[in-house]
Amino acid sequence: MGIVFAMPILQKVDFNVIMNKGSLGGGDCLSVKTKIDNICEKIVLGFHIYSDIFLGVFLMLFSVYMFMESFSIKIVKEPVSPLDTASFFPRLVFGVLFIIGVSMTVMGRSKLEANKSSVPTGEELSASVLALKRSVITFAFIFSFILLMVQLGFIPTAIIYMVTSMFFMASKEIWKPKAYIITAVIVALACYFLFREFLYVRLPAGILEGVL
Repeated sequence: MGIVFAMPILQKVDFNVIMNKGSLGGGDCLSVKTKIDNICEKIVLGFHIYSDIFLGVFLMLFSVYMFMESFSIKIVKEPVSPLDTASFFPRLVFGVLFIIGVSMTVMGRSKLEANKSSVPTGEELSASVLALKRSVITFAFIFSFILLMVQLGFIPTAIIYMVTSMFFMASKEIWKPKAYIITAVIVALACYFLFREFLYVRLPAGILEGVL
């Protein structure tokens, strides 16, 4: 839950500066930071070298799964020919995707040596590691926000998120708490009623169930 509101800060954090200063726990924190960096570096380097193979294998597995799922498509009308069935086009698409996956995997194997000789180092590697950390935090933020919205409801979650975001995105000297709160309330309510009245989508009411 806390990561939802910490997200704006974490996106602007310089991990290296904080950890090197030991402001979060001295040597222990530095050791943890080093381990995390090492893991991230291995992921970045591994993906750089084997990216085509990873994506090719994933595409093959996905295609096989979806191809098998196409057999569960219900046919409501007797087809004139095998090409006229509802499952023909999906099978054709995923069959082509499987072939593409095989091609990517084969090409990936042929590019291994070239990829190994061009792995990022120095500042480029550090930038990639930082980007990976931020990507992980972003996915965690999205997941946490969804969970929180289900519990509290869209309006309270949106208000809290927008207010905290505006506080952390702006310099302390120009903080405007009243303006932030009013803006967040108006935007959250407007979005909620826009979805309900015009798009006919009911967002979670949460703790406001029965009030709205």
